[in-house]
Formats: sequence, C-alpha cells, structure tokens
Amino acid sequence: MKTALAALSLCVVAMGCASTPSAPPAAQARALEGAWTFDFDAGPGIAVASLRDASGRLLARVSCQSPRGPLQIADWSFGDRSDPAPSVEFRLGAAQAMAPGRIMALNGAPALTFALAPSEPVFQAITPNAPVSAGIVGGPSTAWPGGSAGQINTVINACVARGS
Repeated sequence: MKTALAALSLCVVAMGCASTPSAPPAAQARALEGAWTFDFDAGPGIAVASLRDASGRLLARVSCQSPRGPLQIADWSFGDRSDPAPSVEFRLGAAQAMAPGRIMALNGAPALTFALAPSEPVFQAITPNAPVSAGIVGGPSTAWPGGSAGQINTVINACVARGS
C-alpha cells in the first residue's frame, strides 16, 4: 500500500513538473484593429485622433493642444499592469522614442499613457504608412493599424505653430 501511494505521489509530482514552464513566456506583440477618427476643437485648440474597434470601444488616442503640444498618447490594450509607471518605447517607422509612462484610468478603463513633444526626432521623417507601435520596455508591445502614422501627423500639424 505504501509503495502504491509513493508511486502515485511520484506520478502526480512528475506530471505537475512537466506542465510547469521553466522560463517565463517571451513578451507578446499584439495588433490593434479599428478605424481612426479626427476631431479639432478650435475653442481650446485641441486636436484628437481616436482609434476605435468595430463595437466603438476606444483602443488608442493621440491628442495635443495648440500651439505646441506635447502629444498625449494613450493605449488601452495594456490593461492593468503591476508597474503603474513603466518606461515606454514608441516606434514610428525605423525611429523610436523612450518616455516615462503611467497606467491610469481613462474613460473607465486602464490605459498606458505617455507624452512626447512634437519636436521629438521620432516625428521628423514621418510618412503616412510608417508602422507604429507602443510598448513597455521589457514587456509587451502593440502594433497600431496601417494609417496610424498619418493620423499622428494630422494631430501634429493641427497643434504645432509653424512659421512661414
């Protein structure tokens, strides 16, 4: 009887160990899908581009206030995180920018938020179809849909006073 219990215990332990991963999973890359809208409120001079999914849920938002920004960026695909102030890596084409981020409740859900000046080098060679992604350094990242760079450029153009 003791031998049978010992064998059963050994079998249960072996099965448990076999299903336990030996290393944490690699950071996942996700992709957002949705449609962008743009709005400019001339009163306070606020430009907003919003990405929503098919059901109307807000996925990402880029906004700024004229005449000089900064761009306020929010991405709802990250949810609650254990670190409320992660470092953020924002990629636009081949360029990247690093920024301090915050996980905060916006529109009733947690979002990764961060700010970048419109003069950041990441925006200097912007093309409308450049790939865009936001991510937590050492963690997950989210690829934004095609056309996102064009929406960011529209917000920048609406918010930045440029001389002639």
